[in-house]
Amino acid sequence: MRTFPIKNEADTTYAFEIENAYISVTDVVSTLARVDGVSEVLRRNPSGSAKYLVSFQFRGKGCVVWEPFGLKSRYWFGPQEAERDMDFADVERAFKQYQPAFLRRLLGDLRSLRFLRRP
Repeated sequence: MRTFPIKNEADTTYAFEIENAYISVTDVVSTLARVDGVSEVLRRNPSGSAKYLVSFQFRGKGCVVWEPFGLKSRYWFGPQEAERDMDFADVERAFKQYQPAFLRRLLGDLRSLRFLRRP
């Protein structure tokens, strides 16, 4: 899966985004749960008012997954607090390796109009 890293001044990935057309929140939760250093993965209640889709601990620090600015095209992964010194490379790597199922990939390509873009 393609990721969009967000780097700090030291060129370390402290957050990243992914296109949400290719992954469900359920798959985000299960992928996070398999990352070394990740614990306490909690999916928000769909009827709740929390702005985060998922909260989790990464190496003892609070982190979240959310849809920035309500754009509904990407999920943002990063620290809950404005912390730019984290190294999120292990979490990003897990999502780079994620392969959506064929139907999800096809629907994602249609939704994002990727099939119109030349490689």
